[in-house]
Amino acid sequence: MEVGSLIIGKINRIVQYGAFLEFDEGYRGLLHISEMSKKYIRDITRFAHVGDEIKVKILEVDEENKFLHVSLKQVPLNEKMLKREGKIVEIKKNQIKNVDISKLQDKLDEWVDNTLEENVTYDEDKSNA
Repeated sequence: MEVGSLIIGKINRIVQYGAFLEFDEGYRGLLHISEMSKKYIRDITRFAHVGDEIKVKILEVDEENKFLHVSLKQVPLNEKMLKREGKIVEIKKNQIKNVDISKLQDKLDEWVDNTLEENVTYDEDKSNA
């Protein structure tokens, strides 16, 4: 294991300050919360799950204890990889998901009409008051 290398590890435990990983050759490691993203992460469990496999960059190697300090945010974007439940999940910067809003569009006219009917005061009502 060499500093600067990209390796894949499997998350085996998540704590408030990071995720612990297992690597080949009996190595273990810590992906500290500050090394997950350039952005603030409030809840690690929204980002990572036990059992996920993730590609990280080695920052430090403790050969005696077979322990690695690793980073995800230092992995080049085109190299990032997350595998969850046997499926590769792409990690993209500013990823925009396609959302089907056709059902909302179909209902929009109905909602507007209902809202108008509930909130319209007719001139006739004012003259009887």
